[in-house]
Amino acid sequence: MKSKSKTVTIDIIPRAAALIAALVLCAVFAACFGGRVEPAPTDTPAPTDAPATEAPTAEPTEEPLSGLADFVFDEGFIADPREADAGLVSLEKVMGSLPHITVHVGEYSLPYCEGTEVFASPDSLGSLGFLSAAAGTVGALPDWAYRGAAYIAKNGSRSLDPIKLGAALNTAEKQDALALLPTRFAPRFNKEKELEFNYRVAGGFVNFLIEKYGRVNIGAVKADKAEFIEALGLGDACDGRYEGLLDGCTFSYNTTVTDGYSDSVTFPFVLESETYTLYAQPLTDCPDCAALEALLYKLEVGKQLMRQFIEEHADEYLYVCRFDDHVKYYMLNSYGFSFAQGSTVVLRLESKAILHETIHQWIMPKYYDHWYYEGLADFLALQGEGKSIDFANSMARLAFMHPDTYSGAGVADYNSVPASARVTGDDLTYDQSCSLIAYICETYTLDPILAVSDGNDFDRDFERAFGKTFEEVAAEWRIWLG
Repeated sequence: MKSKSKTVTIDIIPRAAALIAALVLCAVFAACFGGRVEPAPTDTPAPTDAPATEAPTAEPTEEPLSGLADFVFDEGFIADPREADAGLVSLEKVMGSLPHITVHVGEYSLPYCEGTEVFASPDSLGSLGFLSAAAGTVGALPDWAYRGAAYIAKNGSRSLDPIKLGAALNTAEKQDALALLPTRFAPRFNKEKELEFNYRVAGGFVNFLIEKYGRVNIGAVKADKAEFIEALGLGDACDGRYEGLLDGCTFSYNTTVTDGYSDSVTFPFVLESETYTLYAQPLTDCPDCAALEALLYKLEVGKQLMRQFIEEHADEYLYVCRFDDHVKYYMLNSYGFSFAQGSTVVLRLESKAILHETIHQWIMPKYYDHWYYEGLADFLALQGEGKSIDFANSMARLAFMHPDTYSGAGVADYNSVPASARVTGDDLTYDQSCSLIAYICETYTLDPILAVSDGNDFDRDFERAFGKTFEEVAAEWRIWLG
């Protein structure tokens, strides 16, 4: 028994020693490589109940704003301004500089600017519309420059490579965007994709100017635009009919007016020039900007042609024509006709109507005789459109050939004509009156007509101006018609 017990004792002692040595080695290793790193001491002691293995967590910090703008939120509105601020930083690089801007965030249907203040909804912050409104705070640049700069700030210039952009302008309709008229950037008159494409075209031209001059230089726009179109590979694809059409016009969104013929009407956009202000709503029969541009083109060309015609056919009494009066044109959804009063015109989107009503502004007789008043406007509107008088003459002959059908439709009986006396959509007496004015202009010039407009008694002033009574002149006209 003793020998067996001794053998066991001798076997245990070396194993215990080895185990102790291993434990000591592990402790040394842990002390050197596996211990918890204590944070640097601070004045504030760490909470005693915090887990030993947890490091303190820092609060997330927001990227500071650039300081280019102050964001003022209307009561009840809140939004993150960082995207808008980042857009302003990009926009400043494109424009060269921006004034300090105050951004009002509230219930605004479309972004717009007044001076150095921008008004926008929370959803529109950072959008193309917001950036173009911000660019507008610079002032003294055309509308397309603001839109183009906004596009570059938002999207960069990669898609503005002339070859890519030229390829995108692959239809005549798209090439109309090269006109760069303000109406091209009116959201209510363009679908979203069309609107962005128009911004892109403007961005292409702005990028072209920056690459050429190092800035948005508008000193030689016409020549630069021709060079730009050539760079697009389009040659003479843009016919230039709208070139300079709205030079000098200012353009604004969402203007509410209380004068005119309706109270508190809000117009999606307003064009203002030296000679007219046009308040436009998208009309149900022609709700796009291309149609409005065509109308404005016809208005500008028509006014030139009408004035030229009047000056060629009148002399002594030209002074009664108020060519330079500022005219307000209201295009309202609620009106299916056109009429004029004072310096206000409410009308349809139709070229003859806008020219007709313009004449009512230029020549306003002291008395109001329908055949004279409406016939003169219709006749001169035809000159502005470059159209023939033949249709009006045909309608006048028709009335004389069928007196039973058109009883009471004589020029002198204007007010007694029933509403049913209409032919192909035109009021017959308008055509008769137009035809009579055409005869008078051809036979007597416009001077006696203008002389009558400056009088107070129609019969007396007519006979004094023509040396004949109205009935005598009307009889001559009937013979002239054949």
